Amino acid sequence: MHGFAGPGGVSPRTVDQVAAQDLRMQVRHGGEDLCPVATHLRLVRALHEDAMRGEGPVSPYQRSEDLRGQPDPYEIVRGWSRLSMEVAPRVSPLLLLMRDAAVIQPTLRDLLAELDDARHRRMSENAQFLHKAGHLREGVTTRAAADLMWSVTSPEMYELLVVRRAWSLNQYADHILHTVSSLLPPARHAQTPKPP
Repeated sequence: MHGFAGPGGVSPRTVDQVAAQDLRMQVRHGGEDLCPVATHLRLVRALHEDAMRGEGPVSPYQRSEDLRGQPDPYEIVRGWSRLSMEVAPRVSPLLLLMRDAAVIQPTLRDLLAELDDARHRRMSENAQFLHKAGHLREGVTTRAAADLMWSVTSPEMYELLVVRRAWSLNQYADHILHTVSSLLPPARHAQTPKPP
C-alpha cells in the first residue's frame, strides 16, 4: 500500500508546525492540553491539506484548472486521470484511515463528511465545465457526470483497486480515464484505452 510519509508523502514540517502550535497553546494555559480532540482534528486537517498539495511547485488544483484550456476533452480527462494518479496515493490512505478511526472517534465523521462534500463540489465544477464547453455526451446530465467522477476518484475505489487488487497506479489512472471518457461524445474518445 502506498503510504504518505517520506518522498512524495506528507511533509514532516506540517506535523511539526501543528505540534508547535499546540505546544504554544499548552504553554499559555499552564501546560494543559485543553482539547486533545481538537488537536487531533487540526493535525488530520493539516495532513490532508499537505497531501493535497501534490508534487512539484504547481498544485494539482491549479494544474487541473490549466487543463481546461485544452481544446480536446479527451486530453483534459487524460490530464485529470494523471493528476489522480499523483494525488490518490497521498490522500486516499489518510482518508481511509480516518474512515476506520471514525468508528471509535466519532468527531472524525464530520471532518470526513466535510472533505467528501468538498471533493463532490470539485467534481461538480468539473462537470459544469464539461457541460458548458459542450464536451458531455448527449443525455448525460451534469449531476450524473459529477457523481461518476466523484465515485471513480473516491478513496474507496483506490482501496479496492490499488490496495486490495494490487493494481499499479498506471492501471488505476487508465481506469479513471476510461470511466470518465464515457461521459464524452463517442467521436471524441474513440481512442480511449480499454478497461484494465
